[in-house]
Amino acid sequence: MKWLIALVVLCAGLAFATAAYVVLWNRDPVPNEVGACLREAKLPLVRSADGLSVLRAEIEADPRFAPVRRWDWGRTKGLLFRGEAGRFALLALWNDRGPSLAGSNAAERIYATPARYSIVSLEVPDEGRLELCAEKASG
Repeated sequence: MKWLIALVVLCAGLAFATAAYVVLWNRDPVPNEVGACLREAKLPLVRSADGLSVLRAEIEADPRFAPVRRWDWGRTKGLLFRGEAGRFALLALWNDRGPSLAGSNAAERIYATPARYSIVSLEVPDEGRLELCAEKASG
């Protein structure tokens, strides 16, 4: 009978430890904070290449179209791209559980499969709202 009580106590302890891990250490608030800011600013998330047609022209003009800002929030990282003459801004976030956007062809990878990343949002024309949302997550 004592071993049964010990087993129940052990299971309860493991359940508590698992819950604490999930709630405290497995939480990444950055995409949620940026997403909330984007919703508040009425900026849409882009999930297909069709929504990024404005980006395609920039990539064709310059295959090495590079980001103008980078953020590193720990587990989540972000890139901001700006089109020529303020035509658009593009914010992309990714985390350690998904594919990385490090490297020189990040814009092409975003265009090809935007749904693979935590957040991809487009602002046309560029009014600075995407950068503001990313800065809010920085604290």
